[in-house]
Amino acid sequence: MDKTNLTFEQQGLAVDWVSFTFSSCSREQERKLISSFYALGFNLYRLDRLTNNCSAEGLPKLSKLKSPILVDNNNSFQILIVGYFEKTSLVFPGLSGQAFYNLAKNRQVDWALLNPATLSRFDINYCRICNSQEIDLLPNFFASSYKKLRSSGKNNSASLTPKGDIFTVGCRRSQNFSRIYLKGTTLKFENEMKGNFLKKYQSLFLSNAFVQFEHDMCSHYLLRFGKRLCLDYCFTDWLVNSLRPGQEYTFKNSIKSDYLLVTSTESIHLDKNFILFLMLLQFAGRSKFDTGLLGSTRYRNVKFSLQNFSKYVNPKIRPTNYYQVKKLLLFLTSVQSNLFVSYFAHNEFGRLATIPKITIKKSKSSGWFVSIWLLDDLCNHCYPFILPNLFNLKLKNYQFSARLWFVQIFSSVHVEKVFIIENFFNSHNSALSNGQKMLVRQELVELVKLFHRSKLIEPRYKILVEGSPLSVSRLTRHNIVNGFVIYENFVL
Repeated sequence: MDKTNLTFEQQGLAVDWVSFTFSSCSREQERKLISSFYALGFNLYRLDRLTNNCSAEGLPKLSKLKSPILVDNNNSFQILIVGYFEKTSLVFPGLSGQAFYNLAKNRQVDWALLNPATLSRFDINYCRICNSQEIDLLPNFFASSYKKLRSSGKNNSASLTPKGDIFTVGCRRSQNFSRIYLKGTTLKFENEMKGNFLKKYQSLFLSNAFVQFEHDMCSHYLLRFGKRLCLDYCFTDWLVNSLRPGQEYTFKNSIKSDYLLVTSTESIHLDKNFILFLMLLQFAGRSKFDTGLLGSTRYRNVKFSLQNFSKYVNPKIRPTNYYQVKKLLLFLTSVQSNLFVSYFAHNEFGRLATIPKITIKKSKSSGWFVSIWLLDDLCNHCYPFILPNLFNLKLKNYQFSARLWFVQIFSSVHVEKVFIIENFFNSHNSALSNGQKMLVRQELVELVKLFHRSKLIEPRYKILVEGSPLSVSRLTRHNIVNGFVIYENFVL
């Protein structure tokens, strides 16, 4: 998960409810509140009592209980003034909560009126549109999430309605209460926060520190749902995209990868250069650089010796090795083609010149020296996968192809990774003997073991038998003849 500058807009989150509670509120204070928010476009209503079960979805019921204080038919939003005992709550329900939040961010709210109050409740939600086929799977998703929570041994109260159409975590009195339900074709993921949990964020809210406030709220929201929901289903595709990478992996040697296509270039030379391209991005990200603009696009200029890049690519090969130097020079002269970003599934860089300029010079004293201009966004991009570098050693062609295929399938949107062995053999540019096929399957088994040790996958496996998945305790080169399934792990 990108841990810097998370925002509601970036994550597709909406504010669904905001309320403030005054321990005491004089008539003069109330009059000023009513006047101020009415001027901002809110209708004001009084409500004698707000039940614990109240939510944005229950607004139609509230309309029968509220009485108008100051109303203009041209106003689109509403505020409920709720009194109970000596306390008074100012409630911005549903879309009115988002409207208030937008005004607060734009500094149009008079905080002096709210400073005596406590931020008593703050709800945010994510809405995902579902098609009819997905809706049919919803009961299974709820049941799997319920089972995950009940078997976790953690103190998480989860419940399903008798119809199985609403899944909740926590209770209404909890400081965090989550609810997932379908409304029409929209699946809503709501989280309601209040009490002592919310108190620690109040100072950020009231001091206009919305950058930090949204970052903290987003982090909490994503991790809460990420830890409690079953992530195998399509309903959490938005969530897993935000959670990747699941932790700050600290492999001694790693590569970062975007979502990848499973390509069939019929050119192992091109495939190897693509891996060198990923290594170049990683190498450039760790190097000193200058920046400049080409039109309105920012680029970074990185200068390095070919020997240093060679040591990074494969530390076991002498950096002055003739064949290694020749290979890297040929690669570097080809990087301006923009061809390598075509491996990315979401090719947002394809329309831009990713490497507009590169110069390579040879010095008698220090060897080859490289100056390269790279698209800055390509280096700053939040790559969803941080993987062990499987390519910084000498590999036979079948080993390299098997490793690239494994990385391509693993670097997909879905948590469930399905490997159909025959697809790999059919896409290979030369026929493999039965012995070589056995070696490929053994290579894939070893990669699964490595990814499990690296906490990248869960310890659950399936093999494909006549096209259907069958759970097994471990994978071997004999039982994966048709294919296998592994599951991405998130260490949150």
